[in-house]
Amino acid sequence: MTLLASFLGLCGVLLSGFLFAGLGRFLLDRARLSIENHVGRWLASIAVGVVSLEFLVSVGELAPNARTGVLSALALLVALSLLSISAISRDTREIIREIARLTGLERWLARGLGGVLLLEGLAAMAPLLDLTPPALSRIP
Repeated sequence: MTLLASFLGLCGVLLSGFLFAGLGRFLLDRARLSIENHVGRWLASIAVGVVSLEFLVSVGELAPNARTGVLSALALLVALSLLSISAISRDTREIIREIARLTGLERWLARGLGGVLLLEGLAAMAPLLDLTPPALSRIP
């Protein structure tokens, strides 16, 4: 059960990453900034999306009802992200294809890195989901 909850939490983080990337890609496209490298464009999209969400949430907190303002910011994030999700999916497929084309030692290193990142992600989700063993939660 713990592993399933961690995995679902990690899937939620992955989904939010795609939403951040979609928002960032939307804004980068509107600013007519072109980045030729798939990985660079993908990472820049995520960074711009995260910063933009921070800005939207900060503006949303200024509303008379802060909860409604923040929820409106999240709704705007989702709406704008869905406009560019196909471009982000294309970039993601290209990155996966580039990784699949690796040979020999590079392929094994990429698989090892992917495995380590998966385990790190699952371990990071445990405290967020309060999945620590009872004996550890009593330590001051």
